[in-house]
Amino acid sequence: MNYEYSHPRKHNAQLDSLEEEMLLGLQICGELLVQSKDVMLGALAYQGWLEHGRCLVIVNLPQITEVSGAIELPMGLMLYNDPGVKMVGAEHLIKQYNPQTEGLLVVSHTNYNCCMACACIFAPSFPPHICYEEIMSRPSEFDL
Repeated sequence: MNYEYSHPRKHNAQLDSLEEEMLLGLQICGELLVQSKDVMLGALAYQGWLEHGRCLVIVNLPQITEVSGAIELPMGLMLYNDPGVKMVGAEHLIKQYNPQTEGLLVVSHTNYNCCMACACIFAPSFPPHICYEEIMSRPSEFDL
């Protein structure tokens, strides 16, 4: 799968090593999400495209103190004209991705100290419209 990440270094931001580590962690989480939930992400991206036009699929990582069992990952959509698009550094990516073959994923993490996000263009294993049709035909098998 191909990924193209936005990165604050492209915007001349000065980051310390902790911030760099957090961004790398978000990028790795994004890759793992696409590998494990690509059909769901592709379907959500296509649903957003149908209902709103260009948009981002956003996943907010929870604060994890203990790893025990399945972790809930809240997923949602951010519209192309939302001010948050610029905050997550995805304004150039939202113009580049092809909604027929790709989606745009933002992985974010917010706690009391900071808010960080990383955006990437991803290509699910099937075209997004096929992912959407698959999920809509079998909704009971997916946690919508």
